[in-house]
Amino acid sequence: MPLYRNWNDFDTLRDKNKVLVIYGAGAIGRRLLDRHKIVPDYFCDKNARQIKKIAWNGKVISCLTLKQFLAKLKGRGADILVSNMNGEIIKSLHNIFNKTKFTETSKI
Repeated sequence: MPLYRNWNDFDTLRDKNKVLVIYGAGAIGRRLLDRHKIVPDYFCDKNARQIKKIAWNGKVISCLTLKQFLAKLKGRGADILVSNMNGEIIKSLHNIFNKTKFTETSKI
């Protein structure tokens, strides 16, 4: 899985037919909605059980735990935008996604 360091590189190379997920429903994740007008199919967050849904411009976006997200995909491909500045968290997520092997062509 290739890793990208900014939205423009990621957006240019991602498959627009795949599910788009923003991992992290906090301030950075929500800023992506406002600043770049990125509207994901899902948010994924460790606190998803408390958050459940995010409303933005009349659209309701489900917020799922990582386990719920992987189950919902059922093997389909997804591109994942990690909205976190912590390199260790990003590396950890990358390792989880590699281990699950839900797709070999995902972009993170």
